[in-house]
Amino acid sequence: MHLTLSSVSRTALDPVVTRASQFLRTVGTDGTVRAAMASVGFKDADLREGYALLLGAMAPSHSPATAQIPVAEAIARLERWQAVAFPVARAALQRLHPAQAAFVFEGVVPGSGATAVIAARLVLGRLADLENAQDRKASRKADHAALATLDERGITASERAEMLQRAAFVESHSVAAPAAPTPDRAAPVLALRAWVLDWSECARVVIKRRDLLIRMGIGKRRARAAKTPAGASASPASPAAPALPAPTGALHETAIAS
Repeated sequence: MHLTLSSVSRTALDPVVTRASQFLRTVGTDGTVRAAMASVGFKDADLREGYALLLGAMAPSHSPATAQIPVAEAIARLERWQAVAFPVARAALQRLHPAQAAFVFEGVVPGSGATAVIAARLVLGRLADLENAQDRKASRKADHAALATLDERGITASERAEMLQRAAFVESHSVAAPAAPTPDRAAPVLALRAWVLDWSECARVVIKRRDLLIRMGIGKRRARAAKTPAGASASPASPAAPALPAPTGALHETAIAS
């Protein structure tokens, strides 16, 4: 069945931005995932395309102007932080921690508006990986030294946490819209959804590690057996990540499994 704007429900649109952001961040920062995706043709151009589609899908919807004021303020704060933190962090890391500089700033494109949000999320996510990512155990000491340098330059852990919170706020509120999606809102989200569906199916073919699929937003955590009193029945565990809803009345068989 052909997917049209009228066949897409509001509930099908909202999770797409979140899922795409998670998928892109993991592919962009995890070397194991990136190498596996390269085997099915995923290139730098595809990563850039994904971020471009995400940017288009994050465009503010037709909601009351007053509802957009906090979002605009958060974006403005991220823009100001990016204008100072990016050049300071890049300069310090390139001189003192070049390997970490290459990891943190690879493919980062500073900008304004939604571009600033995406860039900030990318950099902040990679800085979080320097802190505790499982696949960076071998470089943990050097990674922590790089973070200590950033702390000395004023890019502290508390500031990074604040900026990450602001970016998450913008992402969660940028998809607010009237109940009925309008074509100018739905079209870019549909394009992003198609991109995520395409590459998610490819990822499942070449990536079998459950933890990596979970990080990409396309895997399920194993349900833990709950301890229940004798004679009581245990309730089934729910998956950690929700499934990406299929458009109402269309293409249910192609929805991403969580």
